Amino acid sequence: GTWRPSRATEGAAASGVSAVPPEGRITAMRAFVDADGWMREAFLKSGLSQLQYHERSRVESNGVTTVVTDITGGKAAGWTHTVVTSRRADGAYVQRHLLEPFGTFPQLPRLGLTCRLPAGFENVAYYGRGPDENYVDRCTGSFLGIYRTTVTDLYVPYVRPQDCGYRTDVRWLEITDRAGRGWCFEMDRPFHFSALHHTVDDLDRARDAVTQIDEEGVLLMRAEHQAEDVFKQKDAAAEKARVLLAAATRNK
Repeated sequence: GTWRPSRATEGAAASGVSAVPPEGRITAMRAFVDADGWMREAFLKSGLSQLQYHERSRVESNGVTTVVTDITGGKAAGWTHTVVTSRRADGAYVQRHLLEPFGTFPQLPRLGLTCRLPAGFENVAYYGRGPDENYVDRCTGSFLGIYRTTVTDLYVPYVRPQDCGYRTDVRWLEITDRAGRGWCFEMDRPFHFSALHHTVDDLDRARDAVTQIDEEGVLLMRAEHQAEDVFKQKDAAAEKARVLLAAATRNK
């Protein structure tokens, strides 16, 4: 991925705003949606909802930083994550990520990069599908365009808090504060993202969208190439019904 500072970010270190992009972490968890029952138990048993990160090495040479991190779940599965970061002449930071898996994996709800940004990064602009939330299996009615919103408005207050605010087929994403300081994030292919003031644990453990969700605090931005369908369980049930109907028809 490529991180480009906004114009207002240039020289912002004097104002207390970091001029270096955040170091993200690979995550595989999402706040399970209502249709995720078919994968939830197996995923939680795998231990991959509680990842541990151990930085094995960090080497800086000729302006290039290479960091190798061992990522493990509560059991044997995990990844070796290598990130190579370099800075271009135009001031943009280029990060190349390599994931080497080990162990046995269940179906993953998602796999992507999660970045923690300071509170105050509220304004969002992106070129992708919108204006409302959309997912890989629910996006044909959402059209490509440039959309502007806020992190607060990306949150969808479902009766039971769950994964929300997702946007697909994104070409670039910009997140800034009120002064216009922030970052524009791109990948070498369309990606998906969500940006919320809540952690996955906040949403997955809460049972009341109004009284148990704190809308203040840090911003978590998640970017990924792929996430599991939100309606896969329903699709599987429909396919099972179709097979049973066909069998009943043949037996008449």
